[in-house]
Amino acid sequence: DTSKIDNRAVSVPRMFLDRVAATPQREAFRFPEGGGWASVTWQQVGDRVQRIAAGLVVLGIAPEDRVALASSTRYEWVLVDFAVVCAGAATTTLYPTTNARDVAFIVANSGSRVVIAEDQTQVDKLLEHRAELPAVEKVVIIDGAGDGDFVITLDELERRGEQLLATTPDVVEQAFEQRSEFAELEEIVLRVAQFRRGTGDHRTRILQVGRRIDGAAAVAVV
Repeated sequence: DTSKIDNRAVSVPRMFLDRVAATPQREAFRFPEGGGWASVTWQQVGDRVQRIAAGLVVLGIAPEDRVALASSTRYEWVLVDFAVVCAGAATTTLYPTTNARDVAFIVANSGSRVVIAEDQTQVDKLLEHRAELPAVEKVVIIDGAGDGDFVITLDELERRGEQLLATTPDVVEQAFEQRSEFAELEEIVLRVAQFRRGTGDHRTRILQVGRRIDGAAAVAVV
């Protein structure tokens, strides 16, 4: 049966939103919380992704911009990654163990305008090299407090997004549809920058992969 391939969504954001609409009350994820496990539905995931994506739009993120994500694997990592894509942007991932110098290089080299940081440890790496990051306009911290200026919390980002959605409910769809004008799924070329770690060698290798979406099967309605 090739119907799912023949009738596949034109983009990952479209696939994600279709999944939320098709099975809103079905369990989407489980994650550790308070010594146990928390469960969330696709609707709950979709609501937070929409708020975060809209918050990124409020911060000025436009289609094909870069948003860096410095965090360990956790539920919020998934939310932010989906939100970045839904905002029409691209995620630059950073290992939480990467040293400050290399973090600064990767963020600067990728042209990331916003950085989502897991905690103060990750924020401090950015602050240590802030002079080398003129393109970074805002840092969003997942666990920790903001400074009222350069660093805001993820909760604050969602609050700003919620305010925008109240006046422009379709702002997220507008964002990823605008990106789709640049490249349809059949034509898009995925570019992945690989940075050597721990060697001081900042050369990059670019892999180009056509017609490929990693992890899409986890979102498709089955």
